[in-house]
Amino acid sequence: MLLYAGRFSQPMAWTLSLLIGTTAITNPAIAATPVDSTQDGPVVNGGTYYNTFLGKTTFTNSRGGGLWLKAGTNIRGLEVGENGQLTNNGGTFHFYAPNNVVRLDGNINVSGLVNGSGAYLGDGGKVFVDSGYLFQNGNIFANGLNGGLVQANVAGMTVGSGAHIDTKGFGGNGGAVLFASSGPVDIRRNTVINTSGKVAGMVDTNVIAITGSLVNQEGVLNANGVSLGGGLRGGTIQLTASGQSDLTSMKDALTAATGAPGSHAISPQERAFLLQRNDALIHNFDGDVRVGRTSNGSTPVVTANGTGGAPDPMNNHTTGSSIPRAGDGGTIVISAIQDILHEGQMQANGATGKSATTPVAGGYGGTVTWLARRNINNSGAIQVDGSNGGGHNVVQDGAGGNGGLIVLSGNRNPRFLTK
Repeated sequence: MLLYAGRFSQPMAWTLSLLIGTTAITNPAIAATPVDSTQDGPVVNGGTYYNTFLGKTTFTNSRGGGLWLKAGTNIRGLEVGENGQLTNNGGTFHFYAPNNVVRLDGNINVSGLVNGSGAYLGDGGKVFVDSGYLFQNGNIFANGLNGGLVQANVAGMTVGSGAHIDTKGFGGNGGAVLFASSGPVDIRRNTVINTSGKVAGMVDTNVIAITGSLVNQEGVLNANGVSLGGGLRGGTIQLTASGQSDLTSMKDALTAATGAPGSHAISPQERAFLLQRNDALIHNFDGDVRVGRTSNGSTPVVTANGTGGAPDPMNNHTTGSSIPRAGDGGTIVISAIQDILHEGQMQANGATGKSATTPVAGGYGGTVTWLARRNINNSGAIQVDGSNGGGHNVVQDGAGGNGGLIVLSGNRNPRFLTK
């Protein structure tokens, strides 16, 4: 498991001090609302919640039965300064249900504030989940000038079909989505996880890192560069399967959250479905990373592409001349204690250059690395293409970018395709 020590890091709160008191706020518009509060109950109530820079809003259920943000419920998180004024940054939410279930069917918004033109004024906030099981079917938005963070530490999780997680940076660094599970991570079809934005050197920005006993990826994962006055290179996507699924902890959490609607997050029918699906995943794919098609033919996508149209300031070196270069492809690393099965589209392409008086060369292809202890089975497409350079108006052409690198370690299935 990779541990990040950059600006997103926050210790996992496996123990929780329930501080019911709140921070004093002087802004009359906010003073009537609790700040840095703890909300205790089975159902998360809609509304706007405020926290200070080092604070957070905690949702927990001391009575058991799970923690549920119901469909159609919207919660907004915003950060305030010591003077009680909004900082324009998104807030911080912590969903805390140890040995139980956090179910997120509604909409969570910790994005930064925007101006009248829709441009972000602040950074995205943070969402932390510590629970026995995470069942997400709703949307999480942590966008901003710099993207925010969504982090889950669980014993198993399902991200349902059509769910959405955004931590995009619209004026700076991309965000991060970090999942760590001792059991299966099941990302269903039509799910979208997007951390696109600028990459700050090799720091933890524009990162999707998912670790589970198995990883079943049927959706869309994007960690692409963006154009911010220049094309930017793609980010990093890491999918890791460790094996030895912890079915007991996951089953205990689902059982504890099962009961009558309203007082419990999971119905008996939903518990039966989730256990049956996870049992089948463990039986077929324990220790595997599967980027797989679904029965309706939906194709999973994993991309860490560069973005072009202008030179990437990170590419300070030239391409054998004075020609600047567009965004390079990013990095995708898949590692499995057992097998890697790929039926989708995986891309870490460089970006197209630009025609100008000083043309922009095409970005280099990125790197795709697959590390399997046993077998690699691929019937999808892998692309790490270098892109075309722009033409010249005065002096010379921008060169096409070099192709990237594909590294494979494992026993390959004879049907192995790359592009």
